[in-house]
Amino acid sequence: MNQHQQTREKLAALVAGLLAPREASRVQDHLAVCPECRREEEVWRRLLRAMQRVPETLPTPARLAHIAARAEAHRQEVLEQRWNRLVLTGLVLYGWALFVVVLPVLPLGVSWLAEHFSLHWFVVVILGLGLWWSFCWVIGLSLLPVLRAQRRQLEEKTL
Repeated sequence: MNQHQQTREKLAALVAGLLAPREASRVQDHLAVCPECRREEEVWRRLLRAMQRVPETLPTPARLAHIAARAEAHRQEVLEQRWNRLVLTGLVLYGWALFVVVLPVLPLGVSWLAEHFSLHWFVVVILGLGLWWSFCWVIGLSLLPVLRAQRRQLEEKTL
């Protein structure tokens, strides 16, 4: 292998600063007399500068901690949403169970209310549904501040 090829193989190490002083001096001497190797050295220098501008792909430890905290907050939020769905599902099932239990006596109750208050049975049913709907809204609205407070506490933990 001739001097020219040896120098070309060592250009990347020279630009990176990895050559021993004696070897770097030999390569520099060759570069002083060889324009082709100088052009290639410039290419290596440009490549090194471009690589130095590429951002680090690994996040900092603080960023990793922030990501972990957000992941934990998301996990807590998912658990909270599951719990809320479970409670609401329980309320709906309770409402249906209550309806099934009351269903056999519902016609008697409707007729008694219709006779007692001199109302048509249809009006009694509409009023009953309206009262039941209102009752569900009251329960839902009373649970809403509790759920919001839990969410605020969860957000405060993650900050």
